[in-house]
Amino acid sequence: MSTTNDVNTSASANVAAAEKESEGSMFNVKWIFTTILATWPWFVASMAIAYLIAYMYLRYAVPIYKVGNEILIEDTRTNSNASAEALVLSDLGLHNQTDNINNVMRSFRKRELMEEVVRELGLNIRYFEHGRFKTGEFYTNNPFKVFVADSLVEGIGGTQSYTFVFDKDGSFQYKPTGTKEYLSGKLNEPLTLQFGEVKIVKTGYPLHYGTEYEVTLSNTATSALTFAGRIGLSRPDRSDNTINITSTDELPKRAIDVINVLVEVFKVADTAEKNRFAKHTIDFIDKRLEEVKKDLVSVETQLKDFKQDNQYINIASQSDMLIATTGEFSKKLSEAQVQLEIIKDIKQYVKNNGNLHEMIPTTLFIEDNNLTTYLVEYNNLLQERARKEASYQEESPVIKAIDKELKTARSIILENIKTLESSLNIQLDKLEERSANLNSQIRAVPKKEMQALDYTRQQSIKQELYLYLLKKKEETAVTQAATISGVTVINTASNYGAIYPDKGRIKNRAIIIGFLIPMVFFSVRRLLNNKVIAKSDIIPISDIPVLGEIGHYKDEESQIAVKRNSNTAMAEQFRALRTNIQFLLPDPDDKVILLTSSMSGEGKSFAAINLAITFAISGNKVVLIEFDLRKPKISKHLGVDNTNGISGYAIGKYDLNSIIVPSGVDENLYVIPSGHIPPNPAELMMLPKIDQMFEQLKKDFDYIIIDTAPAGLVTDAVLLNRFSDTCLYIVRQGYTYKQQIQLANDLKDTGRISKINFVINDVVFNRGYSYGYGYGYGYGYGYGYG
Repeated sequence: MSTTNDVNTSASANVAAAEKESEGSMFNVKWIFTTILATWPWFVASMAIAYLIAYMYLRYAVPIYKVGNEILIEDTRTNSNASAEALVLSDLGLHNQTDNINNVMRSFRKRELMEEVVRELGLNIRYFEHGRFKTGEFYTNNPFKVFVADSLVEGIGGTQSYTFVFDKDGSFQYKPTGTKEYLSGKLNEPLTLQFGEVKIVKTGYPLHYGTEYEVTLSNTATSALTFAGRIGLSRPDRSDNTINITSTDELPKRAIDVINVLVEVFKVADTAEKNRFAKHTIDFIDKRLEEVKKDLVSVETQLKDFKQDNQYINIASQSDMLIATTGEFSKKLSEAQVQLEIIKDIKQYVKNNGNLHEMIPTTLFIEDNNLTTYLVEYNNLLQERARKEASYQEESPVIKAIDKELKTARSIILENIKTLESSLNIQLDKLEERSANLNSQIRAVPKKEMQALDYTRQQSIKQELYLYLLKKKEETAVTQAATISGVTVINTASNYGAIYPDKGRIKNRAIIIGFLIPMVFFSVRRLLNNKVIAKSDIIPISDIPVLGEIGHYKDEESQIAVKRNSNTAMAEQFRALRTNIQFLLPDPDDKVILLTSSMSGEGKSFAAINLAITFAISGNKVVLIEFDLRKPKISKHLGVDNTNGISGYAIGKYDLNSIIVPSGVDENLYVIPSGHIPPNPAELMMLPKIDQMFEQLKKDFDYIIIDTAPAGLVTDAVLLNRFSDTCLYIVRQGYTYKQQIQLANDLKDTGRISKINFVINDVVFNRGYSYGYGYGYGYGYGYGYG
């Protein structure tokens, strides 16, 4: 007997473990599918409503279009119009095309460029028409136009908006948008608004009388900020020099115009920037030419006066040999002196605080690459500062950081000039040393010829410098004349199509959201529910196996759900429960089945009656004992006389055979009623007569089924457990609290009721259920459960 019980206990544990593992892996999928099947009208309705909302949104949503073009940035190394700085940096490996393209992309975002676009296209005045569900905007096809002085618009602080309603007689009503009171006005007549006087003129496009129109006016800076935010710049292929410029807008034609005009404005600005540097260089050269010209005229005048005063001494005839010998030397000396003069000019230019934010000419100096590189880098910093000034204040950390770099660069330039001056002076000292040798030869020439030769040498130096400056001015002027923008349009702006709303994506999301709303609702409701709804609510919190599931019984007149030859779903459920019990009790000596629950009303007596009938109709001789001595129900449900029963037998008033009565339901089913309700049921169950009763019943019957009081209320079930071979703990769907499962766990863990199994009662199967595959949310209650 004990071995068999151990086997049965092990089998129950194995069943519980298998169920727990199965539910753990299948619960989510099973629950989702069963929930959908049980409540599919909610899902269909929710998805239909969500789809309808998406459809209405798409019908009245204003589409946004994407427009773009493609431009080519000239390579600074191959462009004949490239600046000297770019060429020098490229030669020295300090400049690359990627930097150039990035600079161009940054330049396209300059505020001044978009402000010029706004002015050219008139984007600071926008026109709208309000429909019943949708507002549309005009561009070049507005039915009326607001004429206003540019200075007045620029004086608007941000944006002002006005609503107009036109009448057929040429009058109109208007008000600042957001206010209630309308004012009157007439077409083609002056109208005073908050910021100044304007005139409203009808255009050739249709004007809908009685319709609300809205006009927004913004200053150029505000409008430029709006449209600049829609511009996108990207490099589709970093291996080439192309840039894509895109813009998004409700009006694709406006976006196309904005991009095309932006490119043209950039070209003009780019060319102007290049010419500005060239002009600055020419101005510098002109200033030096004036100074050198004065010096040259002075020397030539002195030479002329000397010749006149000395009856024109023919130096050539008297000193041909000397001049021929010293010609090459004079040229080198002149070149060195020219270089030194240029270095001194640049030095004075850099030291002059008035030129702090002016670029330093670099085309004048070609003899020292290091100095040229530093000058180019300095000019690049100045250009970067100019670009940043468009976006930052003078006192901003960004501008201050650049100014700090400029100060450092000027110090480096002055240090290099100092070094170069020293080098040139050393070179001149060596030339002067050779000059001493030449002078010893010149002393042999008559004094007046020597003076004439000195004047001639000074004239030669000034002429060399003057001719050098003229040459550089000519080169710079030619470059300036040929300057063009480094941007070429490959593909003009075109409409890529609507990017918003994405109809397919919005509809798909609507359907998904429509599905998720009821799913989330049912999930939250399930999580917040504190009662047992399904087997999956028990498995995570208990190791006790669920032995069977009994459906909802609708007949309120009778508690007998199982009859001989019955093929109902209820009968099949009790047959399945019987089979599971027989599997747990394979030994013929294991025949006592105890039924209890947590509280009254969970269907314990109903389950006991029908389980007893199920065993009886299978040919087993069964006795059903009404051991719920406190609140007996079985005798009432079966119509059995309750006068003679257990309470009378226990005290010796009746013998056992006299209290065993036929059930009247099946010939194999007998009942032992409770008898009169005793004052001390627990003590009665401990009497020796009860032990004797069970010993005799085990000899006379195949199965003994005990209906006892709820274990959550009294100790009757624990007292009778000494006679049972297995205990069925009844749990009612939507009635038993989840925390009451812990009571069954405690009974098992403490050994008070060791061989315990759950049976879920009153399960609603008719909403998407297949037997044994989950549960819905119905909460029907049968008559007389208890």
